[in-house]
Formats: sequence, C-alpha cells, structure tokens
Amino acid sequence: MNTPRAANPFGTFVKFSGLAAIAAFAVLGCGRPPADQSASQDRARALERRCVQLEQDYRTVAQARDKARHELGESQTLLANQVKDLGDLRRRLAGALADTELTRKALVQRTLERDNVRVELASRMSERELLTARCDKLRKGLASLLQDDGSIPGGASAPAAGPALGSE
Repeated sequence: MNTPRAANPFGTFVKFSGLAAIAAFAVLGCGRPPADQSASQDRARALERRCVQLEQDYRTVAQARDKARHELGESQTLLANQVKDLGDLRRRLAGALADTELTRKALVQRTLERDNVRVELASRMSERELLTARCDKLRKGLASLLQDDGSIPGGASAPAAGPALGSE
C-alpha cells in the first residue's frame, strides 16, 4: 500500500524549507536594530513630554474643578442665607404695612374727632359771644334803670364792670 507521504517526498521538503525560511526571516526581522535609532528616541521623548504635559494639565483642571465646587458650595450657602433674609424682610414689610394701616385708621379717626371738636368749639364760642352780648345788654339795661330810679348817688352813670359771665 502506497501512502501519500511516500509518494511525494518533495512536497514535505518544500513545506519544511518554507517553514524554516519564514522562521529565519522572522528572527532576522525582529532581531535587527531599527534603521533610525535617534528618530525613535526623539519620538519617545516627545511622547513622554506630551504625557507629562497632559498630567500637568489634568492636575490643573482637577484643581480648578475642586475650586469651582468649593465656590459653588459657598455661593449656594450665600444664596440660602439671602433667601432667608429676604423672607425675614418680607415678614417685616408685612408687619410694617399692617402697622401703617392701623396708624392710618387711627389718623382718620383722630382727624374726625378733631373736626368734631372744632365744630363744637365754634358752636360754644358763638354761644359765649351771644351770652356776652346778652350780659352787656342786661348790664346796660340795669344801669339805665338804676339811673332812672336815681338811687345811684354821685351821678355815676354805670356800676363798675365786674367779671363777665363765663370768664374766669
């Protein structure tokens, strides 16, 4: 019986020789130093510098973020305090407006009372003037009766004027 291997010994040799050639090229290609050593070193240094710069930028941004968070917290606290103060001021304003309304009502009431007292005072003053006039008329009438009667010695025309009624 013929086996397929024995029939084609040349095919096996080609396979092994191809495999050996590929392995040799791989060892030679990987083992060779790069053609331009300084260019790859420069590129590596540039990448390292860029990496360092990016790390510094990251730290700077992280610090700015932390500072912004801190300022935001302070701003929120300040805002909360101002909102509280605004509420207090609104309550005080409402109280002041209520006090103002009470004062206005009291002013209106006092104004009405003042006007009523003025009217009453005018009425009393006119009554006083009327009574003063009547007293003067009565005094003159009494003086004329006493003169006619002749009982006033010395010829005095009128008695001495005493205090008027209603005056003190």
